[in-house]
Amino acid sequence: MSQSDKILAQRYAKALFGLAMSAGVEDQVADDLSALKHLFDSSVDFRRLLNNPIISKHSLVEIIDSVLNKIKAQELSFKTTETLIENNRIMLLPGLAVEYMDMLATHKGEVSVEIVSAIKLQDQHIASIEKALGAALGKKIKLHTKVDATIIGGLIVKIGSKMIDGSVLSQLNKIRIQSIEAIMNI
Repeated sequence: MSQSDKILAQRYAKALFGLAMSAGVEDQVADDLSALKHLFDSSVDFRRLLNNPIISKHSLVEIIDSVLNKIKAQELSFKTTETLIENNRIMLLPGLAVEYMDMLATHKGEVSVEIVSAIKLQDQHIASIEKALGAALGKKIKLHTKVDATIIGGLIVKIGSKMIDGSVLSQLNKIRIQSIEAIMNI
């Protein structure tokens, strides 16, 4: 996501969060956005469909509305996705969802943390990571896990805008760079 798209996603998220707070449906809207983001992240076909210029805006609204109807989404979620489609910004949806979740977590005094691992973490490992981060940060942790086999091993921890990369891939890349620099200096 480009910097300008990130800024746009933040603006949409801020507006949506304010409206959701006023209506008292901030948690329900978060659930709606989470479901849509999961679908977006997990389905290449869904992303292609949303990004297909041949499909009319009206058809896109119908498609998204059918998904939102299945999850019994809030009216505010319907209006938000319709606005994104109308403004040709539906591809901002995942970024908007992340920004919204961060705003909600901050409002609740929580810290949103994403853990990326090469394999699915066991529940006891997730619980111990959550406990350690909670103690270190002094806040309630809202932990999201993601599997990315390309990191080979280790973990990548994302806390807000900060990232701690303890992946094997990152370490191998550092060794590769150091080796190239050493060879160049010979």
